[in-house]
Formats: sequence, structure tokens, C-alpha cells
Amino acid sequence: CGSGKKYKKCHLPEDEAKRHEELEKQQALRAAETAETETGGESRENKSQRKQSAAWKSSNQGPAAKGDKARRSPNLPRRSAV
Repeated sequence: CGSGKKYKKCHLPEDEAKRHEELEKQQALRAAETAETETGGESRENKSQRKQSAAWKSSNQGPAAKGDKARRSPNLPRRSAV
């Protein structure tokens, strides 16, 4: 900004105030979602998290099964030092 002051003396209070407002908004949204889920509805965030979780689980099945040799990487010996 050109004031010559350090960040913590010049812009930090403004940035912290903005961050505080954003956090309050997020907390209000979470409280509203919690109230909605307690009444029996499911929030959009929970639905999207469940979908993402299911997609991740299907794409990351972990080590291949014993009969599934096509998915395994071959065990190749290391190159010898030359």
C-alpha cells in the first residue's frame, strides 16, 4: 500500500475483520444445516460429500485382489549399478 508500515500494523486488523465475518457466515450456515438435518432433511453439503466419498471409494479400491493380476504392477528387478 506504500504506507511504510508493517503488515500487522497496517492491514492485519482489516483482514482479520473480513475473516471474522466470513467465519460467522459459515457458522450460521452450519447451524442452519444442522437444524435442517435435525428436522429430518438432508443438507446439500452432506449429499455432495456422500457422492464424493462414494466416487472416491470406487476409484480407490486399494490393492488388487489376488486373482486380479492385470491391475498389479510387475515386480521388476532394480537396475544394476554401472
